[in-house]
Amino acid sequence: MDALIKLIDDYTSELDNPNSKFLQSAALDFSKAFDRLQPAILIDKMHKYKFNNNITALVSSFLKDRAQRVKYDDQKSSYIESNVGAPQRY
Repeated sequence: MDALIKLIDDYTSELDNPNSKFLQSAALDFSKAFDRLQPAILIDKMHKYKFNNNITALVSSFLKDRAQRVKYDDQKSSYIESNVGAPQRY
């Protein structure tokens, strides 16, 4: 909630500034749309389009070296390495 309040405050401050010419914003949603995401391809494209290196590193660390398992009722499978998709919690 604090992040949303800060975001709205930043937006309104920028929009109220008479010297401001535009406002840019980006939102990332790492959910269902990314089930088959190939992290290496995404990182290559981020480099190609000259994304900020810190943002690229953040996305890369979020998507690399992950493990997953299945939980059904009280049963849990063993962990396996995951090389595709984005982390999700249900």
